[in-house]
Amino acid sequence: MQGIPSNLQSRMRNALSKTGIFMNQASLLAIFMEERLKGFETNLPAGSTINERIDNTLHYLSGKSIHTTSENVLWIFLLEVANREPAQASSHYELKNLAQEWLDHVNKPADKTDNTPVKIEQSAASTPASIPEPSDLLSSMGTKMSLNDIEVLCMSLKNVQFDNLSGSTVTSKSMALIQHLQRRNRYPELIVQLSKSFPHVLSN
Repeated sequence: MQGIPSNLQSRMRNALSKTGIFMNQASLLAIFMEERLKGFETNLPAGSTINERIDNTLHYLSGKSIHTTSENVLWIFLLEVANREPAQASSHYELKNLAQEWLDHVNKPADKTDNTPVKIEQSAASTPASIPEPSDLLSSMGTKMSLNDIEVLCMSLKNVQFDNLSGSTVTSKSMALIQHLQRRNRYPELIVQLSKSFPHVLSN
């Protein structure tokens, strides 16, 4: 399968086959009601068996990305399927881990060929001109984001685990995330990632 290592593909297929999402084409298409997945179902190849539908979906979505944020669509799809599984189910965590592994794989080529220092992500060129105060950012995140958004944001930040953040509400998770990054001098990195993936959070 193009773009996906065979071992990773096999584990994705095994995990997805347990979810019930691929029992028929209708249940598969229903997941594309998620805001960031809308439209990608239009040219999704159909399949007559569960494995065929899984392979078609993996192959089709692996090379797709959101134009505005450059986020890989297969990564978003895997997270969405994971979030539809019961939180205590092994498939929930398995799919999250596979999503992160796929994201790491997608980002590897750029890491190998890009000789620009990593710190460029926090430079004036990529950081918004006005960095909000943590208290203002917390208020904005609490009203403009969902728990799923916070989880997606954590997945895009290195070494940040959503499940390890204290709290169960958007505000408490946001506060824990802000404090976690502040302690590590990574607050500007949070602003940069928000500007890429959730620009509305930083707008007045």
